[in-house]
Amino acid sequence: MKALASVLLILLALASPVAAQSIVIDPGHGGADPGGTGNNMLEKDLVLDTSKRFRDLLNADSADSAGGGSWTVNLTRDTDVFVSLAARSSYANSIGADRFMSIHANAFGNASANGTETFAYAEGGNGAALRNLVQEEMIAAWGLTNRGNKTANFSVLVNTAMPAELHELAFITNSTDAALLASADKRQQAAAAHLRAIQRHFGIAPYVPGSAPEPQIGSIAFHVSGPAGALVGASISIDGEASGTTDDSGDLLIAEVSSGEHLLAASAEGYVSAEVSVEVVANQEASASIELEARGDAEEGPDDEVIECDPEVESCDEGTGGCSTSGSAGAQSFAACLLLALIILGRRRRYIKCGQARRPSVMGATPSKTWAQSLDSRVAMSSRGRNQEAVRG
Repeated sequence: MKALASVLLILLALASPVAAQSIVIDPGHGGADPGGTGNNMLEKDLVLDTSKRFRDLLNADSADSAGGGSWTVNLTRDTDVFVSLAARSSYANSIGADRFMSIHANAFGNASANGTETFAYAEGGNGAALRNLVQEEMIAAWGLTNRGNKTANFSVLVNTAMPAELHELAFITNSTDAALLASADKRQQAAAAHLRAIQRHFGIAPYVPGSAPEPQIGSIAFHVSGPAGALVGASISIDGEASGTTDDSGDLLIAEVSSGEHLLAASAEGYVSAEVSVEVVANQEASASIELEARGDAEEGPDDEVIECDPEVESCDEGTGGCSTSGSAGAQSFAACLLLALIILGRRRRYIKCGQARRPSVMGATPSKTWAQSLDSRVAMSSRGRNQEAVRG
């Protein structure tokens, strides 16, 4: 019964829907606290707009069954009101949030200061891991100066009970950075960058609601060698499509490869082509190698031709392949036939195949003898006859 109960509990757990991750988004400043100012803009307005766009994307992601994750989303403020730093942390702790994500914009007296940076309370742990992903996605989205992943003892990072990060979008006091902050399209990009970061943080394939899931891409480091070492200039194909040739070290890096199993083929002049299967994992570099065998120097010639010397035919030439057997002239014809066949053999690699055959009795040869045996008897008798005639003469 205990075993059955355990099985039922496992089945119930598998059937239960995956719990939504609780995310608190914290738009910095608000109300009487404008935050940074510059280029006719207020930080509190820009970060509230970006935060609400991020919230909307998370909610849309939950509703979109085509991809992404499931989220419960709350903001520390959703209007232009002042909320103390302590109240922000307390709110996140009170609802048992899984992650805390604070959004700000930077400001500095020197207008040349620029770029993007993200903070966690300390290195290591999930807070720093989330910080790193937010920074990475924002650099990819906006392409501003990468000021790096940093640590700080900001109140909302110290006093929150869950992993937390604080992101500085750009410098409101720098004209180049401010142009991005002022753009609604760019703020939407920033919201999408935060969405991708939190998705990746929880092991979810990046997905913007309403779009096709982003492809899972990896790469392959491929090495080709032969019996003597690395093969230079070997032609490589992946899944039947040409991908390039190996360099001086016999290597080829194949980038932008979708995750899954792929078939790599390598070929080079003088070598036997070969294939190998490679499994590619998203955001990782797979490695594979293959050694090609050298081809043999000798090439196979055409099939050998065979001349059949048919003992039933009275003549022998290249066209018929027959052999004559009539009298001494037949022996001479046979010799000529044999010589011709030998010449053909040397020139065209043909074989004479005079097999056993039963023939009528010739000059005392019995039917049980082979044609060659009969011929030997005939030649011998003919030779004795000439010797006798010479004696009588």
